[in-house]
Amino acid sequence: MYGRLNPTDFYLQRRIKYKLIRGLLDLIILIALRENEMSGYEIISFIYDTFNVLLSPGTVYPLVQTLNDQGLIEIATDEKKKTFRLSKRGEGLVNAISIEYLNIQRKVLAMWGQSLL
Repeated sequence: MYGRLNPTDFYLQRRIKYKLIRGLLDLIILIALRENEMSGYEIISFIYDTFNVLLSPGTVYPLVQTLNDQGLIEIATDEKKKTFRLSKRGEGLVNAISIEYLNIQRKVLAMWGQSLL
């Protein structure tokens, strides 16, 4: 039905996907840390493995620091590396943000469905 994208559209699609992931990055990181404690490298790898989007450390680490400054995650340091885990405050907020995200997603899908009529 849709066929292959021409190179310009393929590039545009990848740019939009990248922007979507960047826009949801707070939520993605918080949800990932809800499941496992991770290092910065592991967060970057998780995002790449899950979404096929490679983010730079310069994108991820400042956000992780902001999440820590806001009390949403905690940093544990050992001799080899820093790891990050969701704080109690972060647990409560990630649930509220997830519900809000689902409400937005539902509305976007409804708009998309209406455009097919």
